[in-house]
Amino acid sequence: FKTTLPKTFKPITELEYPALFSIINEVTTSLNLSPIRKVYICPDATAAVFIQPQLRNILFEPNRNLVIGLGFLTQMDDDEIRAMLYHEFGHYAQVEMKNSISVYTIGQFSRSFVSIKELKKQGTWETQMKLQLLLFTYFAIWICNRINKAYSQLAKQMEYDADDVAIKYVGASTLQKALLHAACIRYNYDVVQWGMQQLQTQKIRVDNHYLALSFVGNYS
Repeated sequence: FKTTLPKTFKPITELEYPALFSIINEVTTSLNLSPIRKVYICPDATAAVFIQPQLRNILFEPNRNLVIGLGFLTQMDDDEIRAMLYHEFGHYAQVEMKNSISVYTIGQFSRSFVSIKELKKQGTWETQMKLQLLLFTYFAIWICNRINKAYSQLAKQMEYDADDVAIKYVGASTLQKALLHAACIRYNYDVVQWGMQQLQTQKIRVDNHYLALSFVGNYS
């Protein structure tokens, strides 16, 4: 009935990140969207405006949340962050999305459902219950896989539409710069994580891996 958030998501307030919230408010106001419910930061190089899919969202509009990784916040300038947020919020500014939030909810629910591949060890009673529901489970996965196939095509088009929204407000060159920089940061972030693991085997500790990420970005 309600999805859980990763443990790495940390909620933040406007007092802690006034500059970021200023950009968020600018974007939501320009797109005529309702205020964001919660803003989270995480250690990764990622950014997304998301809902926590619930079955009731098929009928009622859900609250929106934003997560943005420190990988982006520590490496991008304000214009790049603004362009990225216009893209992310652009998904919800599309007329099709406003009229079809239930389609998005069903798509996200289906993805969440079929992503469960492994079951924890259970006692005899839980196993019996699972066996009784086995037929329904396989049927539900079959349905959700069909939904996922159609939703993947829709999601791809939505990405292009969100790009169009961002271009309208920040321009094509700024969006291109932001998207390219984001791709580089994601790649370099993985490189830094790998490098830190190698250094740990030599008992070498890196205190600030975002500073290391900046060095790698300048070098590459």
